[in-house]
Parts: sequence; structure tokens; C-alpha cells
Amino acid sequence: MYAKNSESERKTVEILQILSQYNEPVGARIIARDLEKVGIFIGERGVRYYLEVLDDHGLTKKNSNLGRTLTEKGKEELKNALVFDRVGFVISKIRTMAYQTTFNPYTFEGKIIVNLSYIEKDKIDKALGIIKEVINVGLCVAPYIKIFEEGEEFETTIIPKGKVGLATTCSITIDGVLLKAGIPTDPKYGGTVQMRPVKEGDMMTIEALRFTDLIAYEGSSLDPLEVFMARGMTSVNDVISGGHGKILANFREIPSVAKESVEDILERLEKVNFIPALEVGEVNRPLLSVPVERDRFGMAIVGGINAMAAVEEKGIKTDTNAITDLIEIKKMENIL
Repeated sequence: MYAKNSESERKTVEILQILSQYNEPVGARIIARDLEKVGIFIGERGVRYYLEVLDDHGLTKKNSNLGRTLTEKGKEELKNALVFDRVGFVISKIRTMAYQTTFNPYTFEGKIIVNLSYIEKDKIDKALGIIKEVINVGLCVAPYIKIFEEGEEFETTIIPKGKVGLATTCSITIDGVLLKAGIPTDPKYGGTVQMRPVKEGDMMTIEALRFTDLIAYEGSSLDPLEVFMARGMTSVNDVISGGHGKILANFREIPSVAKESVEDILERLEKVNFIPALEVGEVNRPLLSVPVERDRFGMAIVGGINAMAAVEEKGIKTDTNAITDLIEIKKMENIL
């Protein structure tokens, strides 16, 4: 439509992107407001000009006085336009969201990062039962969730008819908490971890054996955990029932000088019902078969969408989006 990488192209793509985030017609006022959030200040009049051009190209459609919606051609144009821009999108989003995290585990205040899943209304009770089982065995980041009813709005998203929106705690919240304490983390991989049962005295527990599949966050246009979940590569319910199976987990590296501080913060997170780490490695030693760079140690964290993977394994379809947005921890409900 426009010269590649031109300022006009950027504004056009951003407008198409904004329209794609709404499930109803959107007017120039809302679009202008959302453009300002990404540093584009063209006002309602400027937005109307771009919308007229988009209408002429068949990329948007005017819905009387309600606003515009994307056409199928517009959706395809957006998809093609974002191919290059999305390279490295996930790692950039992780770093941005971690920086925006304000949750303080000592005061139990501030914002955490959440994943958002859509589930059929008549399936939500069964899904919640499965989710509780996943949380009970320590395969979720935290027991904090929030339910959004159909038609309810969460940020720029309106929950579709016949669906329930379910926000669950995202593992990147841990990175945000550490960052606020001055500890940088380097998210390296998302993957699947082989779990196995272990007998401790008279009790059986489960432990992580090794990562079996990995996708690097750097350069990835999709969240690796979403990819593994979509491919049906988990067996979370098998882990719950017998200890053997595969779960989703993240792997990050942390500077060795921060190890003691990290352990202190993880201990505090545990006191407010978080499962902050699946396992913490030793300095300069591989963790769960994954090597680390010199003067660093590895940390594996359970994937925040393990609960949704378990729900799908039971035949309940979800539309799950990882690392969706931030929400005040006190607006979340402890499901246990």
C-alpha cells in the first residue's frame, strides 16, 4: 500500500492492528487514543483520513456511525505487514511487560502479568475443577485467577458472546518482581519438561528430569509455550495422576552475583502462594540438561498456561493467549 518502512505505512499498520483488537466497530476517537499509546499523535481528523484511504483499498468497512471493522482483505494485509515486525516480538514483549510489573510480594500490592483464555460458558465449571488440580500439584505459577463474563471488557478486549474470559497468572511476573529488585533475568527458552515421580520417605512427589523440547525466545514471533500447547505436546494430567509426563516451563539465565538475592525473593513469593521456580541451578552448571553461560545460573519456572494445557487435554477447547496484559493482584481471586 505504501512505501516500505514509511511513516504512513507505520500509521496504517498500527490502525489495522488496533481494529483487530476489538470485536466491534471502532470509531476515530478510540483509534486516536490508542495510537497515542504507541507514540503516534495524529488526532481524530488524521485518523479519519487514514480510514477513508483504508476504505478505498477495501481493508476496512464503515458500519454506519458505529465505526470501522477490518475486512478479510484487511486481516490478510495486517498479517503480511507484521511478518517482519514480529521477528523478536515475544522477547520484546516479555521485557516490556516485566518492566511494567509492579507487584510487590512483601506488601501484596501492584500489578502482575496474566494470560487470557476464552472458554465456552457451559464448560467453565469443569475447566475450573481441572485447573485446581493443576495448581494443587504445583504446576502453575500461582492460584490467582480472574473470570470475565461475556460482554465484559478487559483492557481493549471484549469477551465474546457465549464465552468466559479466564485470566491466569503468567510466569513472566517472576521476572518482573526480580527486575524491580534490581536483578536482570534473561529469558532464554520456552519448552517442555519431562517429570517423574520420586519417593520421599512414605510420600510420593514429582520432580523435573530434563527439558525435552526447546524454542528460543530471541527471534521468535510466537510464544514457544503456545506453540507446544497447540501441538498437543503436553501430558499435564498424566503428571497429576501418576507423576510421569511433560509440562510446559520457561528457562532463564541470571547473573551469579544475584543468586542469594534471588533465593530470598523466591522464598518470599512462596509465602504468598506463588510457585516461583521449578528448579534453580548452580552457577556455571547445566540445569535440566540446558547449559548456561559463564558466571550465570539457570532457573526453570513452570509455564503459566499449564492449566490451560491440562484443560485442553481433557477435551475442552480454549483460545489461549500468553503474556496478555497486567492486572492488579488484589483484583484476582485465589482459586484454592
